[in-house]
Amino acid sequence: MKRVIILFPRLDVMFKEGPVPDHRGPVAPIRLHWARFVELLYHHHDTKHDSVEVIEKPLWQFTRAFVESLDADIIYIPHKSVDTFPLVSSAEIRYYMQTVFPFMFYVDSKGFAGGSSRYPFDIEYTHKTRFYEEMIDRARRGESKFDQPAPLNIYKLPQNFVFFPCQIPHDETIRYHSDVTVLQALIAVLEATKKLNISCVIKGHPVNPRSMDDLIFASRDYNHAQWIDNISIHEVMPKSRAVACVNSGTGMEALLHKVPVITFGRCEYDCVTNKATPSTIETVLTNATFSEEKTKAFFETWYNWCIDTRKIESYSRL
Repeated sequence: MKRVIILFPRLDVMFKEGPVPDHRGPVAPIRLHWARFVELLYHHHDTKHDSVEVIEKPLWQFTRAFVESLDADIIYIPHKSVDTFPLVSSAEIRYYMQTVFPFMFYVDSKGFAGGSSRYPFDIEYTHKTRFYEEMIDRARRGESKFDQPAPLNIYKLPQNFVFFPCQIPHDETIRYHSDVTVLQALIAVLEATKKLNISCVIKGHPVNPRSMDDLIFASRDYNHAQWIDNISIHEVMPKSRAVACVNSGTGMEALLHKVPVITFGRCEYDCVTNKATPSTIETVLTNATFSEEKTKAFFETWYNWCIDTRKIESYSRL
């Protein structure tokens, strides 16, 4: 029997430091998956006869000092990683984080995605799950982590274009999992597509529009670029020549549309992308490829690594 502590972020308040009302407010649907993850995690350890405690606080109140004061064999820590939240503790630390598919969660000793202990990601050709096909169907229905506009058919997309979905420039996946900033990647793609006489369609990140100002300003210098926000990624990606990003979860979704994906940063799915730097992007874009066999194997391997909150048996991987 082990003593297990699960740190659970209060879901009706901001994850960043902010006000904490006495009365609970509504919870955004995308956050309900966090509650489901913790509910089944508790059940998993309880059925193993572990001593389990769930501690709920606003995320920012889980300080390093607080966590290091806990007496436990295993501690689950939300929305953190070794890079952002290094600890001195005798407990086994397991960081957990929501993935681009909201019902799936990373659980790892180092962090998530390109900052996990699994990176660089090794593919196993098992072909034992239907997760890849299931996510293709989900993409065809227009579903994504963040709500997408309904198909409006009001934009005329170019015949030959690269799609660049923007990330929040100060996001942790950029700061810790990439040597290239979002602005540097965008300018590199704009310069390469200009030289190759290819159009570029850009979409801002829906969660923090204000953080897009520098990216919008930079794109105005390029006549072949088109910035469109009121359009679904699933409407744009299938029509694109390639999708280029730093290490966005949108790049992983783009693979479901069977188009070449170009990445500048570190992400678990870069084992099936065309990796680029600002100096190589022109060559990479010219020769970008997509392998369905490798992509399917990646999705199956990735699924067997992560936790599926829709299936209690998924927790047996812990």
